[in-house]
Amino acid sequence: MDLNFTPEELAFREEVQAFLREKVPASLKDKVRNGIHLSKADHEAWHAILHAQGWLANHWPKAHGGPG
Repeated sequence: MDLNFTPEELAFREEVQAFLREKVPASLKDKVRNGIHLSKADHEAWHAILHAQGWLANHWPKAHGGPG
């Protein structure tokens, strides 16, 4: 059994890490780090960020807002 990541998996991991660094607002990061309850507005903002990236419904086709 090979437990090493493939080059594709490593590239996707970097893509996700860069996305989180660049797109998650500091206010959400601070709340999560400090265990503060996320409001409905916080969840809606996070969902909007995921949607803009095409990751909100990751199993949907591109034609319907997913990543394909």
